[in-house]
Amino acid sequence: MYRLPKNYSGFIVRFCKFFKFPIRVQVGRVRLVLPFDDNGPKKLYSWSESWSRHLYELFLRENEGLFVDVGANLGQTLMDYLSLDPPGDYLGFEPNASCAGYIDQVIFENQLNQCTCLCLCLGSERGYLSLLRKSIADSAASVVEDLRPSRKQYPTVIPCERFDDLVESMQIKKVGFIKIDVEGAEMDVLMGMKRTLSKDRPFVFCEVLFADSDYDLSKKRARDAALENLLDSLGYSIFQISKDAQLKKVQCLKRIQTFACDYFTKGNEDDIDYVFVPSERLSIVDAISARLSKISDS
Repeated sequence: MYRLPKNYSGFIVRFCKFFKFPIRVQVGRVRLVLPFDDNGPKKLYSWSESWSRHLYELFLRENEGLFVDVGANLGQTLMDYLSLDPPGDYLGFEPNASCAGYIDQVIFENQLNQCTCLCLCLGSERGYLSLLRKSIADSAASVVEDLRPSRKQYPTVIPCERFDDLVESMQIKKVGFIKIDVEGAEMDVLMGMKRTLSKDRPFVFCEVLFADSDYDLSKKRARDAALENLLDSLGYSIFQISKDAQLKKVQCLKRIQTFACDYFTKGNEDDIDYVFVPSERLSIVDAISARLSKISDS
């Protein structure tokens, strides 16, 4: 096995790829063995702390329960989570079978008995959807048909379930934290977990995209308004996450009422991350913001 340095050469990558050698990666206090896969992103093999890991650490101190990762892709969030040496369990959802299969390999090879990844899409209704993707492990794959009108994509039929139904059938006791990265389908995911959000009051980290250059902005505004209304009806407040230029630390959490309705650009590509907080727990955000301020000043 090989542990790659952060600035590993293309030669080492090609060498490991040719011989299919697994790679050891130090993730916090945990050493993981990662299967070398043609579709695996290189950043998994040279994991380092990021703003998301930083914020998970602050919020996970404030709430116990299952960590739910909706849109797990190839395991980026799983690695962040494991780096925190958390006491709870992890449940991931990834509709792309190629990606979910890789995560399952990681879980199996490392005997991560507290972790599970299901090859499922979450939505507002049980049934089947088309996953549109450009490549086999496309991190921008989406079930929203017109999200990127000019992008050449290929459909794959996938099963879809409501999270609230799974809570009952899987006998999940309490959800403490939810991460959602589903390329425009966040409204449907949240609709399918309304009962859980009302009962367990977890923190929700969610990516809300800007519009593609060929997308109708009025549709974007309508979609965002529906999401805002849903969160308001559930008693959740919206905070935008502001990061430093290196994307290593969170600078502040800014409370907003409406999502910015604009086209995606290089200038705003990092302004798409939010945390939804139960309104009765806003004092926790104040405490976390105070910690962030001390870190920024030091």
